[in-house]
Amino acid sequence: MESPGAVSPQAAQLKALRDPRYRAAEIAQRKIMVRAGLHDLHYWMHISMQGLDRLTSLLAEHAVEDMEIYLAALDMQATGQARMQQETLKQRHDSQLASLLGHPRFEEWKLYREAADARRYLQEMNSYLPSGDLLAPEQVRSIATAMVQAERSTEEEVRRLAAFAEPQPDPVT
Repeated sequence: MESPGAVSPQAAQLKALRDPRYRAAEIAQRKIMVRAGLHDLHYWMHISMQGLDRLTSLLAEHAVEDMEIYLAALDMQATGQARMQQETLKQRHDSQLASLLGHPRFEEWKLYREAADARRYLQEMNSYLPSGDLLAPEQVRSIATAMVQAERSTEEEVRRLAAFAEPQPDPVT
């Protein structure tokens, strides 16, 4: 049990994030982590190093904002309010990303994110192939895109079948 006047770890982290130097350091750390996660983005979107740097910076800022909402929700146990804040923040983040990338590239970005599992699977599969038989980046992109489209089709079919299987009200005669 916490002693009276004790500050929760979440409240301490939130307070630290209000310090501009701490916040800048947290964003810099997140930028390194985000950049590592985007190692194949230039193959996917053919983005310049300058564009990748701007995108990485924006995503790092988004990660810190997401962390603030998460910490506030834990500290206050206000999950309903936190969900609303998260949705508002997601819409703002998407708007910022669309503004930075432009609409066609933003759509590519969404597909890139959606294809993360497929890309990881293909990367793992590539690790088992002899070096002369490795999939080229464009092959990975084509296959991952096809896997995402197949998953979308399957999900849509499941939704269609689930709606069909729901009991329909008896018509009044």
